[in-house]
Amino acid sequence: MENLKVSVYEFRDLIRSYGIVELTDKEYKALIEILGRNSKNIVNEFRKIFGDIKCFKIGRGLMIYEEKPYDMVYIMIELTNGDQYVFEVYPNSMTIASNTKAQQLFRTIYIFAETFIGDVLEKPKSMLIGLL
Repeated sequence: MENLKVSVYEFRDLIRSYGIVELTDKEYKALIEILGRNSKNIVNEFRKIFGDIKCFKIGRGLMIYEEKPYDMVYIMIELTNGDQYVFEVYPNSMTIASNTKAQQLFRTIYIFAETFIGDVLEKPKSMLIGLL
């Protein structure tokens, strides 16, 4: 048996932003309907948002939180410029992490919602970005 090979890196100057989105029942159903489609169709929708994509990953499965099971969709996108976005979609909420600044992440979330949720999207009337 070969030995386990591990590399661990720490980047002290890395930019990391996190977004949390609350979804209405209508928004969640519209989003899940689209994310349930063929993965090639989904990546084409992301290309409309981002242009060239270096890497696309999608997984559908289960999250267990506080002993309760929830359906979950995981999407990771890396762009040719190095920007990365990780979307985790749960019933009535979504988290997004990126290596971009907070305002860029907000714009990305907004465009994502317009593209994937569409007409049932209840657009926010204001924006709140917290910087730590």
